[in-house]
Amino acid sequence: PPQRGAIAPTGVVKVAYGGTTSFVITADANYHVADVEIDGASIGATNDYTFINVTSNRTIDATFAIDMYTVQVSTVYGVAVPSGTNLYGYGTNLTLTVGSPVINGTTQYMCTGWVGSGSVPPGGSTSSVSVVVTNDSALTWEWTTNYWLHPVAGPDGAVSLGDGWYGIGSGVAITAMAAPRATFAGWTGDFAPAGTNDNPLVLTMDRPRAVTANFVITTHYVSPGGGHVWPYTNWVEAATNLQDAVDACEEGARVLVTNGVYRLRSSLTITNGIRIESVNGAEATTVDGSDTVGCVFSSHSNSVIDGFVITRGWASQGGGLRMSGGTARNCVIAGNSAESGGGVHLSGGAALRNCLVYGNAAQWGGGVRFGASGADGGLLSSQTGA
Repeated sequence: PPQRGAIAPTGVVKVAYGGTTSFVITADANYHVADVEIDGASIGATNDYTFINVTSNRTIDATFAIDMYTVQVSTVYGVAVPSGTNLYGYGTNLTLTVGSPVINGTTQYMCTGWVGSGSVPPGGSTSSVSVVVTNDSALTWEWTTNYWLHPVAGPDGAVSLGDGWYGIGSGVAITAMAAPRATFAGWTGDFAPAGTNDNPLVLTMDRPRAVTANFVITTHYVSPGGGHVWPYTNWVEAATNLQDAVDACEEGARVLVTNGVYRLRSSLTITNGIRIESVNGAEATTVDGSDTVGCVFSSHSNSVIDGFVITRGWASQGGGLRMSGGTARNCVIAGNSAESGGGVHLSGGAALRNCLVYGNAAQWGGGVRFGASGADGGLLSSQTGA
């Protein structure tokens, strides 16, 4: 193997009896003298030696080793390879890495690069760097912190962002988006209370956060004294008639009707799956057809009409209620007339629940005329008709 150095003079050197001779030991570049042996015994590392009073044959041998350098690696997170302080020979090809990201529950630490010295470049933005060791070196892995954001949408809505990691101190805006039949009803979760009704909600990611957007089914209001401002979503701006409030509804919405007598110019027509209900029940809320129009026509299987007196309706079918879908409950249906089904004409799976039907007149079915439909929990009495 190569010696990586030399002794001068080399070979056999003749010395007069009792004479003196000197040797110089020189290592190759990037190597050093590791040991010198005189007559087979180590005297340690030295770069020269002098024989004095030579009276017999003597020997000198030298061994050499590659220069070694420290590489010091430090990190506050993750597993660094290598880590700590290590020795490497000159010219060693070395790849330094660190495991990233490091996740601790809802906190994430992400390596952003390194700061280096010696054989390591001054800086970089990766979690791995290759170097050739030529001198003492150091590397410190650098990190940033991310926090987990968990936005949730309650029923009847959505949010603009999904789960994700966001950098410490970053600002995030989340928009709550209500379904057509619903209204945004505020946030709950990890944020300042002042932001409850903000939309969008702006968060500073100084910690992990979880927020929920809440929604309520949109309610449209009806009151004889309302301001009649579309879409009638509070009592002050309530519709003054039933049909306009019903027409403002998306599928699944609700119409809430306060006390009063609501006289109709045309039948109240319900064609989507909404719920129309009185505040204080049938004893306080009346739908009146004035003996000129049928009171209520409902054709949607999910529609509900709840808590009304339905009276003085007239139609060829179902003077009070003509229903080919949906449910009427807790209603009093009285004083209506028709050719068929004076009080109620039911078909298509429509149903009455807990309704009182009396005092209606028709040629066929004075109280209720049934198709594929049903009634339960109610009372039919004092009807006129075949």
